[in-house]
Amino acid sequence: MKIILSPSKEMAFTERKNKKVKLNDITREILNEIQRLSKADLQKILKVSDKIIDEVYEYYNNFDKGDSFCALDMYNGMAFKEMHFNAEEVYDVVILSAFYGCLKPNDIVKPYRLDFNANLKVNGISLKKLWVDYYNNYFTKGETILNLASDEFSSMINRNDFDFIDFDFYEIKDGKEKRHSTISKKLRGKMANFIVKNKITRLDDLKDFNDYGFVFDKVNSNDKLYVFRRIYNERF
Repeated sequence: MKIILSPSKEMAFTERKNKKVKLNDITREILNEIQRLSKADLQKILKVSDKIIDEVYEYYNNFDKGDSFCALDMYNGMAFKEMHFNAEEVYDVVILSAFYGCLKPNDIVKPYRLDFNANLKVNGISLKKLWVDYYNNYFTKGETILNLASDEFSSMINRNDFDFIDFDFYEIKDGKEKRHSTISKKLRGKMANFIVKNKITRLDDLKDFNDYGFVFDKVNSNDKLYVFRRIYNERF
């Protein structure tokens, strides 16, 4: 059983490791391609502001000199802020990256900026085509994958080859169903934290999750989709 997560654009650089980063062949090809680009071309591909491109251009063009970090410590988005476990006590967590591929929480990485929406091609091949076989071969056919990643990243995995479990979080407000992107991101992190800290190995035990007032919705769930809902508006 494995948990998949999306990376985050938000990063924290407090826990420096200064260890060597091991790059697979695809990452090395992507890095070489990006380093050939001008700052203007990279900014156009990534669609970022002038301030951000200065930082990102520095990441890539001084890659060998830059600081390195543990992946779990470096990612600092909403989901990761809800995870309160040590990288060494992970429960088969996999962070899907458009630059590094499939990361374990304790893998050593360096800062970057790249996702599958970037119009970057390596030798004429899109990022999705470049990574698709790697992603699917990383997992064992038939194993259970708990999907706490965004559609952008989870869509890279062929669901027919695995026991793929999705999660949905919604709120009942004024008799209507509402889904919030911010809340969902936090709850993905909360769910990952719940699974790791409780060392869950049985799917039925996932139903015990009840953070932020969300409880298992038996009526709308099935063996491929675990739905959680709350009926009141609790502040986040």
